[in-house]
Amino acid sequence: MNKLFVIYQTFICLAFLLCWTTEAAIESDINIIQNDLTNVSKSVGSNRRCYSDLNDWCIYKFNPLNPIDLLPEERGKISTVFAIYTRWANFKTMISAQELARWDKFKATRGTKFIVHGWRSNGDRFLKLKNDLLAKEDFNVIIVDWSGGSKVEYNQARANIRLVGLEIAFLVNTLVTKLGAKASDVHLIGHSLGAHAAGYAGEKIANLGQITGLDPAGPFFHDIPTNARLDPTDAQFVDVIHTDGGIIGAGLLEPLGHLDFYPNGGIRQPGCDPSNWQSILSDPNAFPSDAIACDHVRAVHIYSESLLSSNCKTIGYECADYDSFNKGQCTTCGSDHKRCAQFGLEAKNFPASNPPNGKFYFNTGAIAPYCRSHYAVTVSLAKPPSFFNIPIVNGNLGLLVGGVNGKLEFNNLPQGRTHRFLFIDSSPPVDLSAVPKVNLRWDCAPFSCMPAKLYVNQVTITSLNSYPKSPAKNFNSCPLSKPGFLPSSSNLDLLAIC
Repeated sequence: MNKLFVIYQTFICLAFLLCWTTEAAIESDINIIQNDLTNVSKSVGSNRRCYSDLNDWCIYKFNPLNPIDLLPEERGKISTVFAIYTRWANFKTMISAQELARWDKFKATRGTKFIVHGWRSNGDRFLKLKNDLLAKEDFNVIIVDWSGGSKVEYNQARANIRLVGLEIAFLVNTLVTKLGAKASDVHLIGHSLGAHAAGYAGEKIANLGQITGLDPAGPFFHDIPTNARLDPTDAQFVDVIHTDGGIIGAGLLEPLGHLDFYPNGGIRQPGCDPSNWQSILSDPNAFPSDAIACDHVRAVHIYSESLLSSNCKTIGYECADYDSFNKGQCTTCGSDHKRCAQFGLEAKNFPASNPPNGKFYFNTGAIAPYCRSHYAVTVSLAKPPSFFNIPIVNGNLGLLVGGVNGKLEFNNLPQGRTHRFLFIDSSPPVDLSAVPKVNLRWDCAPFSCMPAKLYVNQVTITSLNSYPKSPAKNFNSCPLSKPGFLPSSSNLDLLAIC
């Protein structure tokens, strides 16, 4: 079984290597080979590395008998550095843990955000996220750059993040002991391998406030013990965004935190097809990885956008699976308000529980702005009054409500029953309290229902972009006389008279 497991893990890593590279990936093969030989010579005969100037912490191999279980490279090779930014000093200031203890721009009374990049990336890749955090609130933002250890073959980088985690933990503990910061006010945000690095750091930080994993790396992290990856015990609150899961994805599908969000199902993201790469790269601020690793990087863009001031707020809804969510089967927050959660920084307001909560879904657009208005639509159909109208309908029901125009697809739906749908729109959420009516248009599918009449008792529309603290807004609409009937290719107004 061990041999099969190693072969399986190797296959996953090779698939990951083929599917994802970034602008930093163009290196000479000679340097990579030299690095690999150096790694072997430093790891032979030793199953641990200890660091006297990092609290004498040691890193042990998880499985000394596993040939792909490596130790980190030398500390000087990985060269973890920290760049700190504030609203009052929003320029790159490289600083060590000892220097930060004397830096007067750091304020312990502010919340502190760490950003940790992933494989073959660097800190400059996350300047927009840093800027959006500072625009959101007066934080201390620290970008962790470990690019000296990230631009190697993947398995070695996977080992290197264990040392990166110790470096972060040492700095956070220094902020607590030297500057009076509270660990509960510290938030680690990591992308890909950086998410697991944040988890390793959390193991060494008592009462760490929060970790956010932006599509945590998948290869070699599938179905392994929790101490070897990000997990809910690494901080008081752990939220995770999955955008590139699956067998050949760069991320993980399995839940890792107290809250796990799955935009668009968590496997593939809209707008990431190779046919769209040219359009993506036409943005002067885009990186090559925005196209080549589009699904994986999308987690960063969605999260960064959630920090911006907008009328569109993303709410995730707990559901058994993505298909059920898209069928409108999971559109309630429940009586205890634990079946939905705000996405973004506000996720920390969700009451963490043990065991952790389930999977939370929402949909996005293919391009920025990604946030979409979500509506639950309940259509109550009446039974046909005579045998001349068949009871099963197929076609499209168009809705026009408050300027929002969309279609619901009816496939083999029986009349005389109530049906639920999920409706997504790119315009800002409609204030349903100000809506006077809903206009319906029925278009029966050709050759599927003759005579083609639809009988409607009531339509209820619920906005899903408001958190339970401000109750979800409903609009109930009915025809002037029940049931209202629509011949195919006709319209019917439903008023708020139910």
